Amino acid sequence: FNIDCPHHGKIKFDFNPYRENGRDDLAGHLRDAIWSLRHEAVGATLRGIEGGGLRYFWRFLDDLHAVGESITRLDQIDRKLMDRYLAWLELQVVFRGKTKGQRLSVAVKKKGFDDIKALLTNRQKRVPVAMSPALSFPRNPFPNSNQLIPKREAYSASEQKRIVDALNQDLRSIHGGEGEPVTPLQVLAVHLILLA
Repeated sequence: FNIDCPHHGKIKFDFNPYRENGRDDLAGHLRDAIWSLRHEAVGATLRGIEGGGLRYFWRFLDDLHAVGESITRLDQIDRKLMDRYLAWLELQVVFRGKTKGQRLSVAVKKKGFDDIKALLTNRQKRVPVAMSPALSFPRNPFPNSNQLIPKREAYSASEQKRIVDALNQDLRSIHGGEGEPVTPLQVLAVHLILLA
């Protein structure tokens, strides 16, 4: 299916690769979760969930399948499996890029967990009969993760100048009536960014 993203256009989702190893039922439920969340998140965010957390979770399920344990239904996912998934994430390494061979960063592990939790929570709300009653999530599997994630570097002087110039141009168009009309929230956003 496709989801129209206001910022990125049509984004295509294909869940056929997730159907391998007898996981048709599970893939269908998680596909439905993505579809259901389209009113709560933009398509690019949903693409990130599918391309991030869901893919990590599927690799975890593939590893279990390789040792003879098949998870093919939604009701097989319980708290013990989620704890095992968190332990599995701790052991994973980066496959490419400048950090190749190093363990996954806290941010990547947190996203991998949060994404699959969002999908499973959606299924708990929408189709509780298909879920395991033993499914729950750890309260805070990544304590102090916000302090462990590297902070973003400050804008350089030239970046700050370009931002201020763009904001001044926006202010001129807002107060001068030039260009397309903007909503009150957009006007407020420009002013908030200027204050920041």
